[in-house]
Amino acid sequence: MNGRIAKKLRREALKVKETMFPELKAFINGLSFRDRVKVAWRIMGRRF
Repeated sequence: MNGRIAKKLRREALKVKETMFPELKAFINGLSFRDRVKVAWRIMGRRF
């Protein structure tokens, strides 16, 4: 993967993490790892 793209994605991920609502954070923290991955892919699919 291109380093520049990876850096950009990482920055986007941080931005999403910072702007995430506490309720959403609590919801994701309550999920099992597999569900968490599914949710992450769904969110990324919507954004990119």
